[in-house]
Amino acid sequence: MDFIDLKVQFQRLEGSIRASIPTHYISAYAQYSVTFASEVQRRPVVTTLSDRSIPTVIYYSKPLHSQSVFADMGYAEGALPVSDEFSHRILSLPMYPFMSKSNIGAVCDAIRDAVHKQQLDPLIHGE
Repeated sequence: MDFIDLKVQFQRLEGSIRASIPTHYISAYAQYSVTFASEVQRRPVVTTLSDRSIPTVIYYSKPLHSQSVFADMGYAEGALPVSDEFSHRILSLPMYPFMSKSNIGAVCDAIRDAVHKQQLDPLIHGE
């Protein structure tokens, strides 16, 4: 199983834009991150995946510049609006080189079900 199989599955999700791996290269992805139009739209996808025992991660729910370890850098709230915005919209999905087609299908089906059930806008990006 490789990245191409996941890419093909994501092509079936309306409006998604997928990351690409050049021909003759091999994926080294450890996760596959997607973004939604808003946190409100991300939430039901996280819930649906969790209900189906599919792990997800939001690596930086608090952007780095907002974390206490970087307080000395003096960034005011809102100083890096793109980072702030993406922290509310991004979601990392499981991805590894030997992921089975059935597991990839299960992840894609869960996302598709959540999007359609909630009548959400489709995925915005795969990164």
